[in-house]
Amino acid sequence: EKSIASRHAYLEFCQSLPHGFDMLSSNGRLLNEFLDTCGKSTSEFAALCNRWEHEYGCDSRSFFHNVERIDAFQRSFSRGLLVAARSDISEELELLGCTPGRMVELLVRHGANPIEHDRSGASLLHWAAGTGNLCGSKAILNAMDPRAVEEKHAGDVILMTRGDKDSATALHWSCCGVDHNSFGIGGKSSSLSFSFIYAALDRT
Repeated sequence: EKSIASRHAYLEFCQSLPHGFDMLSSNGRLLNEFLDTCGKSTSEFAALCNRWEHEYGCDSRSFFHNVERIDAFQRSFSRGLLVAARSDISEELELLGCTPGRMVELLVRHGANPIEHDRSGASLLHWAAGTGNLCGSKAILNAMDPRAVEEKHAGDVILMTRGDKDSATALHWSCCGVDHNSFGIGGKSSSLSFSFIYAALDRT
């Protein structure tokens, strides 16, 4: 099951490869090919990706799916949602050219629990907001309540994530930041926009 989730997430991350409902075409042939390789080695999965890239993707001679790239994605994916929400940058993400926010999106779309908490009681949304992870914050909000952003009642969801110990919401974290050596989210315009948008929605 873990192999299926991580390998399908890799297909979605690459964008040019068939994934999701696309694999149901041709009487499910692509889906069967994918499931067949999930029980096989990384090199065999890479071979499938390269064949699909040639048949359905951009067919760029400069791009090649290899074991190193797929294993890097697997390691990053397996670290879980809390690591991605905290915006931890790893060598794997740099190799892939993937942001922590994008990894959050892929993880929640493949079954990761969006209401997970760390040992102190801080939620994933706290960490994403506190580190200025705008893309990750939106993905977590939508996973918790798909209507939250669209119907502008994110404040209700934010209240649900109050910290057990200090009652701080994700909004507080977005304003104060998580680094004790600095204040706030570093002045990133995208993060500031996030803070002001949800400040208007928060009822605390």
